[in-house]
Amino acid sequence: METDGIKRNIEELQKKEQLSRKERKRLRKLEKRLSREEGERSRRVTKLRVRIVIFVLLAGIVGGGGYFLIKNASKPLPGKEIADQGREHIVKSAWEKYSYNSNPPTSGSHDGEWIKPGIYDEPQGDGHLVHSLEHGYIVISYNCKKTKVSCSSLVQELGDIVEKKKRRKLIVVPRPKLDVAIALTAWRRIDKMQKLEAQRVEVFIDAFRDRGPEQTMD
Repeated sequence: METDGIKRNIEELQKKEQLSRKERKRLRKLEKRLSREEGERSRRVTKLRVRIVIFVLLAGIVGGGGYFLIKNASKPLPGKEIADQGREHIVKSAWEKYSYNSNPPTSGSHDGEWIKPGIYDEPQGDGHLVHSLEHGYIVISYNCKKTKVSCSSLVQELGDIVEKKKRRKLIVVPRPKLDVAIALTAWRRIDKMQKLEAQRVEVFIDAFRDRGPEQTMD
């Protein structure tokens, strides 16, 4: 019996001035049944409202996440892409004569040994550095003659960034023939700057560290 029908029956019984024992018993049953029906209806409405709220929240999360994914995906990657020159292993005498297509190089034939993470006081061979890039390293090259700040200050600031990023797969190295103050290199990627921009360096590291063609646990 539907709720409206139960209510009508209750109202008809309540209109009577005097109820028989049987009618009083029936009235109590109808009232209990009405209470159950209304309780069940209330629970159904509550469940429906909860589902609607959950759906709206999920839609917001997914929609928002999708928005940010699309937004981030549409952002240009830092730096400039450089054509791939391959990654063949060659001896030092060969890579010292190799014509890399960028300064510093971002790919190409290289030595069988690579440079480990650290802040170096002396220039390192391109053949070794390119091998590091192949492993997903970021190389931060600098030329103190191209900067307006003292060399010690520049190296200190670069060192602070490297420490902040836990040093992993990060190399800081002087490059006397660099045509700008600082150059960031990853495999097939380069970003040059006339002065240090810490945020820009960190963005480059976050974008390209561990993105080399050869995955290693260095």
